[in-house]
This record gives sequence, C-alpha cells and structure tokens, in this order.
Amino acid sequence: MVDRLVVVGASAGGLQPLRQLLAALPGDLPAAVAVVLHLSPTGESRLPELLSRGGALAARHATEGEALTAGSVVVAPPDRHLTVLDGRVHLSRGPRVDRQRPAVDVLFRSAARSHAGGVVAVVLSGALDDGAVGSAAVAAQDGTVLVQDPAEARVTGMPRAALTTVRRARAVPTAELGPLVADLVRRPLPPAPAAAPPPDPRSPLMSSGPTSATDLGAPAALGCPDCQGGMYESTADGAVGFTCHVGHSWSAQSLLQAQGQAVEDALYNAASKLLETASVHRRLAGLAGGPAGEEHLRAAERAERRAARLRAELDGGA
Repeated sequence: MVDRLVVVGASAGGLQPLRQLLAALPGDLPAAVAVVLHLSPTGESRLPELLSRGGALAARHATEGEALTAGSVVVAPPDRHLTVLDGRVHLSRGPRVDRQRPAVDVLFRSAARSHAGGVVAVVLSGALDDGAVGSAAVAAQDGTVLVQDPAEARVTGMPRAALTTVRRARAVPTAELGPLVADLVRRPLPPAPAAAPPPDPRSPLMSSGPTSATDLGAPAALGCPDCQGGMYESTADGAVGFTCHVGHSWSAQSLLQAQGQAVEDALYNAASKLLETASVHRRLAGLAGGPAGEEHLRAAERAERRAARLRAELDGGA
C-alpha cells in the first residue's frame, strides 16, 4: 500500500486551480492522488480528460476496489462518494454530506483514518465549507492541510472555512501548491499519532448503510432538511457537525443555509396558499351575493393582504 496520499477537494471556481495543481506534479510522484470536485449528479463527466491535459500524471475516474498506487490520480465519478480504505478505493451512493455527493469531507476523513500523517489535503475554491471537517480530521492525525490562498480563489467559502477550522492549515498561492505538494510527499513521514479508531462500516462517511444513533453524538432538537429525521450533534476533531439517523450529514454552515432555504420555501408556500384561499372566497362571493358575498370579499381581501405582507418580507430579504 502506498503510504503517501494527496487528497484534493474543490467546488465552484475550483477546476482551473485543480488543473494547475495537477499539472505541476511530477511523473515520479511517490504518492497517490484522489480528487473530489462537486459535480452535477447527471450527465457524463469529462473531468479526468481535462485534468490529464498538460501534466505528467494521467487522471481517471475511480473504480470500486482498485488499489492506490504511486503516481495514480483517481477522480470521484458523479453522484458517488469516494473513500479510501486499506490501500483501496471505494465508491458509494451513501447519504449526501452537506447536500453533496461526492463530498470532500467524506474523502478527507477516510484518508485521515487510512493514511494518518501520510496525508496531504488541499482545499481549493468553492462555496460554503465542505472540506473543513475533513481537514480537521487530517490535521488531528498529523497530516498536512494546504488551502488555496482565499485572495486568489474565485469563491472563497471552502478555503476560508478550512483555515478557520484548522489552525495549522496553510494558505498557499495557487502557483505554489503543486511544487509544495511534490516536496511534502518526499519528506519522511511524521511519527505515527495515537491509533485512530477503526472505520465503522455503518458510518455514512464509509458506506451507504444507516448508522446507529449511539455512534452519532448527542440528540439535537433539529430535523434533517433532507429527510426530516431526527438529528444528532457531534464535535469531531474540533469541528461541529450534525447527522440524521439515516446518515445525511451537515456542517453548521451548510445546515444554516439549508434551514434558511426551508424557511423561504415555507413562506412562499404560505403566500401561495393565502392567494388560493382568496381566490376561493372571491368565487364564493360571486355565487352568494348579498351580505354573505360581502363577507367572502372581506375574507379574500384579508388573505390577499397577508400574502402581500409575506411577499414584502421575502422581497426585502427577511
């Protein structure tokens, strides 16, 4: 099993720095490379072809069970989590993490478990904070965390989140990432840290199966934005996370965004239902006439005013 592993995570704005990083790696790199770029779950991905241009290393989509070898570059296929375990690649359609599949955190956390101090993790441009929890796991096992300098990232969310979560993470100019990675993987391995617990095959980060509630942390008074199931809060390697009982996992930032979207959707739905109610009252007013009709008209106007207030709040960014 190759003892050095480079894991790279990127999202919006991350393709160009990812290509630049890989193009700078030498053909005799003494490490395997695994890549997660957030992709649409549908359609065919040409990412390996794009990443193979202009560099010494050829990229390919990962295949289930293949061995990691020095100089190999494996890329997560669309709609599949990529993990590494016992020197081999594993793919799954396990629960989404931060509404992503593949997710950077899933790859990084599995790499920390399997390669400990032999991991170099690189976080590139992207929104929100996928990769921050995984970077903390890598740092906790004495691996190295590098981050594209947020000043150069087209979208700064992921780099800034990793820097905030991992105090030992290093912000590096984009042009220097490849040469620095090549240098780091040639250095002697750091002393092994305390043994990490063996990966739980039920974990949403390792497989597609459900997870026992006892493994997920303390119950939280929250519902999962994806499935409405009960949530559990845990603090892994200094980063707060939330997981529901079927395995959907959330960072705090991603959960806040999902909750905000749920609130907006609920308010628009309420405004729509009020307007539908007003429409029914107006129809009944036309049929009834007289005092009953006037009462229906007043009810319609009340519903329309309430809908207008909701729309005003939404349009104002509340």
